[in-house]
Amino acid sequence: MTEKEVLQFRFILEQELAALDMRTRGRETLEISNEADPLDVTQSAAARDFEAGNISRIAAKVRLIREAIARIQDGTYGECERCEEPIPVKRMNAVPWALYCVRCQEAVDRDRHEHDGDLEPDRAAA
Repeated sequence: MTEKEVLQFRFILEQELAALDMRTRGRETLEISNEADPLDVTQSAAARDFEAGNISRIAAKVRLIREAIARIQDGTYGECERCEEPIPVKRMNAVPWALYCVRCQEAVDRDRHEHDGDLEPDRAAA
């Protein structure tokens, strides 16, 4: 990957980080209300669960983007963390925070799927 491409990806990553920051501004807390109606309680709980899931997904994406920016700084950006081969620019264009080449990502996804039922939370998060 050329230095120019790396700089372009850094710009893209920083823009995505700023956009995510704007989406989460003011969402630091989830509102919990005391509803008397059981239907309102259920709807409020569902809305909170949905919002908590969104916050969790956004936080995970922010972490991946920050890690990608750190890899740019240490010179390992665009290198597959599993096989250490260069990740094709086409993949980086699709997912600028990618950790793995397509082949290794498929293997990681397959491993996660196979271990979904395990009681080992560290394996599922790896």
